[in-house]
Amino acid sequence: MRVVVTGGAGFLGSHLCESLLERGDHVVCVDNLSTGQWENVERLLVHATFTFVEADVTTGLPVPGPVDAVAHLASPASPPDYHRLPLETLAVGSRGTENALELARRHGARCVDERDLR
Repeated sequence: MRVVVTGGAGFLGSHLCESLLERGDHVVCVDNLSTGQWENVERLLVHATFTFVEADVTTGLPVPGPVDAVAHLASPASPPDYHRLPLETLAVGSRGTENALELARRHGARCVDERDLR
């Protein structure tokens, strides 16, 4: 499978990316690094089937090629981040979700959460 993971440089997203790579999937990690950490995905770059795309999911998901599944995990994930980025948090939950669903629709893919990828 080729799976797009939004928020893939975050704590949960990076672990999902790693698990998908370990089972043999191709992974496209999309993150704007506003709260995610480059260090969380840097070690994954050794995998030929891993691609990192620095992008803001609220403005679109520039993912070329086939997509089988989209896991939308992008969002500031702590109270200090919510207070620092309140409008951005709401935008990720609305426009970001809309863009993730649209990417899945265009490719005939499923929009899933991490439980669906086990």
